[in-house]
Amino acid sequence: MIIRDNQGFTARIPKALIQDKYLSDGAKCLMFLVLSYPDYWVFNMKTLSDSLHKSPETINQLLAELHHFGYFHPESTTQVDGVSVPMTMTFSEYPIRG
Repeated sequence: MIIRDNQGFTARIPKALIQDKYLSDGAKCLMFLVLSYPDYWVFNMKTLSDSLHKSPETINQLLAELHHFGYFHPESTTQVDGVSVPMTMTFSEYPIRG
C-alpha cells in the first residue's frame, strides 16, 4: 500500500517493490516516481523523461518492463464516435498478473 502524508512530503513504497529481483533499477526508479504522485495524476512522456533524465525511448523500455512484470497496465480507450482518446495508464504497487 502506498501511504502519503497530507502535505505530500513523504511516500512509503512497499518493500516488495524495492526488493523485486526481476525489475531493473531504472524500472524501480520509474515506479518510485510514479507512485510518489497523487492518484489520478496526469503525466506525459516528456514529464517522465525530464524527471528521470532519460530519453523517451528509455522510458518506453522501462514501461514495457513494468508491463511485462505486472506493475503497469496501459488501457487504450476509444470514444463512441471512433476518435481515440489518450491512453489511460494504471500502475500497481504490487504486480498483477493476467
